[in-house]
Amino acid sequence: MKKISKLLIVFFLTNCNQSPHKSGYLDIPPETGEVRKVSSLVKDVTITPLIGDLGNLPYEADKISVTDDLILIGDFNFSQSLFAFDRASGETLEVPIRKGEGPYEVKEVDDFWVEGNQIYVLDGIGRKVIPLSYWEKTFEIEDPIRLEVLTQRFAKTKTGFVALTGGGQDNELVFFNKSGKVISSHLPHSIAYLMKPLNPFHKLHSDDRTIFHSSFEPVFYQVEQGELNPLDTLAFQGKGIQSPKNTDFVMDLDGFNQFRESLRNQPSMFSVFESTGKQTILFYFYSNKSYFALFSEEKNISIQSENLVNDLSFDYEVGFPIAKGVSNAKFLASIIKEQVNQEHPNFEGSELQKAIIANPLTEVFLLEFSLDLKRKNSD
Repeated sequence: MKKISKLLIVFFLTNCNQSPHKSGYLDIPPETGEVRKVSSLVKDVTITPLIGDLGNLPYEADKISVTDDLILIGDFNFSQSLFAFDRASGETLEVPIRKGEGPYEVKEVDDFWVEGNQIYVLDGIGRKVIPLSYWEKTFEIEDPIRLEVLTQRFAKTKTGFVALTGGGQDNELVFFNKSGKVISSHLPHSIAYLMKPLNPFHKLHSDDRTIFHSSFEPVFYQVEQGELNPLDTLAFQGKGIQSPKNTDFVMDLDGFNQFRESLRNQPSMFSVFESTGKQTILFYFYSNKSYFALFSEEKNISIQSENLVNDLSFDYEVGFPIAKGVSNAKFLASIIKEQVNQEHPNFEGSELQKAIIANPLTEVFLLEFSLDLKRKNSD
């Protein structure tokens, strides 16, 4: 495996334990069996109401990006749409993309990517990328870029685009030039790629590079210049996690479950990875149980999701806010009011209750937070 670049070594080592570990590895720490309140693990929490008519609000959020002027939320499954809000006021902004078959329309929104004041919107099934420019609360739609093959998720690179494919392609990852022509393809199609992470592509703003990760292969790749360059792998308690050796399963649900079962003795299904550069959240499965591995400069911990008391967003289903993006030093998540358990004993007097009372007509909130793993557990 190629040596990780110096800048990316710094990225990984800032998130590693102080105990002995292999250089360049992001080492998942041993499980702590304690029960923790989420509020004991976070700091600098901000709850922002998102204001708009019901039809202009994201009731599912798969990806969140924040700029100085914008809040962008992508729902790639339920409404298959992109939602925009003014950063200062939280008010809805009209995104000039409509559903349809026309040249400036999309069949569905499958992903988006932000570069400065440019937003690139992916219509994977329609094989196109639609660029938008943003200035003074107004979007301007630009000529679409046609893609040669179907895609599911993507990122903008210096030379064009990189994407996860779909629709029975031979390889899982493909690079396009700026005109949408295929440059190269990588990673042979297998059952290991049937489940994709929430956000498989991430921009490391510290060195302006983009990385890719999958749900089952414990390797991070640098994706730039039309090339796939492997970085060092994830580790578990000081030992590198092995990539799946057997992926020869029938490509259906039964085969997928058999594949998952073959990996139960090591961490796998890395469905969420988000990093600010100094702090990292990794959601993974081990022995058929789900865990949150939380990394910061001062401490790393790994907690089974069932052992987390969500007294921050009070979601019925989630024991810890699922990070769906980052903004500077903070993680981004969404709160849907109808999913909030207002009967929870800790909801009374919470910051979320105050936000809901102060904004009675608001259905969706943006949650921003950072990790504070040094805080003593007062539970």
